[in-house]
Amino acid sequence: MKKALWIFCLASLALAVPVFANGTPETTGGKGIRIGILQKSRSDQYQIILNTAQETVLRSLKKDGKISDYYQFDADVDVQKQLNQADDLIAMKVNVIVMSTTDAYGCAPIVTKCKEAGIPLVIVNAQTVNADEAAAIVASDDVYAGEIMGNYIINRLGGKGKARGNVLQLEGDIGNTSQMGRDTGLKNTVYKEPGLKVLESLTAKWNRDEAMRITEDWLQKYPNISAIAAENDNMAMGALNAVINAGRKGSIISIGVDAIEDALLSIKNGELDATVFQNGKAQGQTSIEVAYAIATGQPYEKRTMIPFELITKDNVADFLKK
Repeated sequence: MKKALWIFCLASLALAVPVFANGTPETTGGKGIRIGILQKSRSDQYQIILNTAQETVLRSLKKDGKISDYYQFDADVDVQKQLNQADDLIAMKVNVIVMSTTDAYGCAPIVTKCKEAGIPLVIVNAQTVNADEAAAIVASDDVYAGEIMGNYIINRLGGKGKARGNVLQLEGDIGNTSQMGRDTGLKNTVYKEPGLKVLESLTAKWNRDEAMRITEDWLQKYPNISAIAAENDNMAMGALNAVINAGRKGSIISIGVDAIEDALLSIKNGELDATVFQNGKAQGQTSIEVAYAIATGQPYEKRTMIPFELITKDNVADFLKK
């Protein structure tokens, strides 16, 4: 009987105290503002930077009594999971939702559903195909990131109109706006350079291990590889590991995007050639600041674009300090 009573008490407590996806109990207070966060992933290093920046601002707002609750859900790069989580937040009638999109097309219904429910949606980082219908967008121009990568490769291989060599491309999740934008940027540069040949382009789905496996196959298949353009640093590091293990580092240029710590240290150590800095901290922080402004009726920017920057051995020390 005592055991049954104890279980009943635990169940009652679970119902009484909101518990977030990170397992942290939160209490209700503040001004009644509740913010829902739809995260793309908690395993990708760039997304971790973005998520951490979001939570830092959320905790500060809650501590100061400016919001009552915040709810964080991890989609684990699963479109259906993110759709279900959005439905949950809409049913909870939160004041505003912030979403880091899993898929440009698959998650488009979330924008529509939020609009129909009268819940403002802030899209951060990767966008949906109908992102302009959201209340606000906080992102960076992924086409420009792809062009930075492409121009770096062109310059390293002889310069515009003179570059010669064979290039391989590692793509992110097909259908993700970051993947599509960076692919367009590479097509605007490397693909148009007459002396460069793109031997193959495959998706490693932003994954380090998958990028390493693909690159190992490429190294067996292609004796002459000049450069590997990876659409994020996880894939760039996986490709780099395969190149180093094969003893071919000196002849192959490697570049990624995001400027995660692994990549920066690798550039410092003379391994990875370059990365393109995407400011995850600024994206995460700004997304919550915009969400709070919307929830409280303050002025806000409909579209905030945070610039990308090229990082090489010449300026990597500056970014490591950050």
